[in-house]
Amino acid sequence: MTDDVAGFGVSVKQTPAGAVVMPHGDIDMGTADDLERISRPLASSGQALLTIDMSGVNFCDSAGINALVRIKKACDAAGGRFAVSSPQPHVLHVLAISGLIEFLAVKPSGDPG
Repeated sequence: MTDDVAGFGVSVKQTPAGAVVMPHGDIDMGTADDLERISRPLASSGQALLTIDMSGVNFCDSAGINALVRIKKACDAAGGRFAVSSPQPHVLHVLAISGLIEFLAVKPSGDPG
């Protein structure tokens, strides 16, 4: 599944461990809803693990951070686990100063989980 509008897109792949959502482009006020629209049904479906692979995201503002928090909460409510993987340095910095590294189970690049 792929969704791509104006340089931002989201693809999803299923793995034995669960779904991996792979956004690419900037996650901001104009695109955060798209990430959430695609990810929330997966989070609410009770996936064993929902991973947001941020390796293709160079910028994420507060709207994107809020979307990640809402997706994580939906995952928690459905009894699944949630993780953010492979954030680029700028995105990792934003997550760190937001105090969300542990809450969002952020895994560095190359960390399988």
